[in-house]
Amino acid sequence: MSQSPQPIVPTHGTMHRVLIGLDPALERLGDLLRDSRRGRVNTVVINGESGMGKTSLISEFLTHVRNGARPPRILRAQGDQWEAQLQLAGYSQLIMTSPLRSGKGYDIDIAQTPVGSQALSPDRLMNHAATLGTHLESLQDRSPVLVVIDDAHWIDEASLRILSFVLRRLHAKKVMFVLALDRKQAQGMPATVLDQLTGHEIQQITLEPLDPRGTQELARRRFNIDLSSAASYELVRHTRGNPQQINELLREMPPDTWYSWFPDLPPSSRVRARVGSIMAAASEDLTQVAEAVALLGEDSSLTEIAEVCGITDQARMLAALDEGHRADLLTLELNQASSQVKFFEPSAAGAIYERMLPSRRVELHHRASRAVSDESRRLGHLVSSAPSANPELAARLEAFATEQAAQGA
Repeated sequence: MSQSPQPIVPTHGTMHRVLIGLDPALERLGDLLRDSRRGRVNTVVINGESGMGKTSLISEFLTHVRNGARPPRILRAQGDQWEAQLQLAGYSQLIMTSPLRSGKGYDIDIAQTPVGSQALSPDRLMNHAATLGTHLESLQDRSPVLVVIDDAHWIDEASLRILSFVLRRLHAKKVMFVLALDRKQAQGMPATVLDQLTGHEIQQITLEPLDPRGTQELARRRFNIDLSSAASYELVRHTRGNPQQINELLREMPPDTWYSWFPDLPPSSRVRARVGSIMAAASEDLTQVAEAVALLGEDSSLTEIAEVCGITDQARMLAALDEGHRADLLTLELNQASSQVKFFEPSAAGAIYERMLPSRRVELHHRASRAVSDESRRLGHLVSSAPSANPELAARLEAFATEQAAQGA
């Protein structure tokens, strides 16, 4: 009987890679490559948010094919958020495999491929597309070709349009395309390219978050830690099942942490550094909004956030949220029932709260105690805003506890 599928677990550093279970994604990629060896062009998009294991899956697949019989020629490009503004940055990576022939049939100099911020004319785009197509056709005459593009959502527009042009015109060739895509980060991709990559003709592999059982297996196999059900559940809740963040916390936290009761988990050092970098460049309005969300929690309403951060003007609030979205810090989720502001990384709230001065925390908790309507939340903020013992507050807490006990809460 086959094992139940589990997500790929991304790892970093020198420790060996751990794959939880026998993920069918590897087998599916292998099947598609075998199909491409017979002269069929295949394209597969690996979908998943940051940290879900897209790069680890690609690396494991490439290790398999390199060590197998008749390894394919591999062309690889890595998207980068900063390089996305440089036209042909992705294309220049793909054509580094020699020999390279242009669409007009003559050898060209890779070093002459210009990379810059200036937009390309349609004629130049078509010329580069013809060159890439000719290059792939030439390589596949010798052996199958595997084109791998990691973080495709950060590939520059010109390179994406060239790739799209080639994909629509390459048929009956021994070529396979593998692209890793985070749709939440794909706002800068041309809509037509995104539609093409998510269309019915493109194979899709979606990586899901780890569940508590998978988290227990990861902890045992990679870190020799036997997580209890309660600890694994809390770890999944804290990270939303993000494998990268689970790995980081299991690696950084003392092993004894997982064998005792813990009220909450801290952010990893990577999240702290990333949030610190974003906040250092943030405007005052974004800083105030982020601090309010971190303190209130992601279930808070926009009205509560506005009252705590002190930004009641809707235009200013939306501008701050736009800035936070562009910085990949937080986003506004709208639906018919409610509106919520959420951090892209779940433990970013903890990193922001840690950065706040004690006096700032006290001030915002005091504001929050007036902004929230739920009595339990209000009392929690009052406790956090009281730097010393407060007999009146103690009496309110005792009365609330008595009332809840009488209601069977």
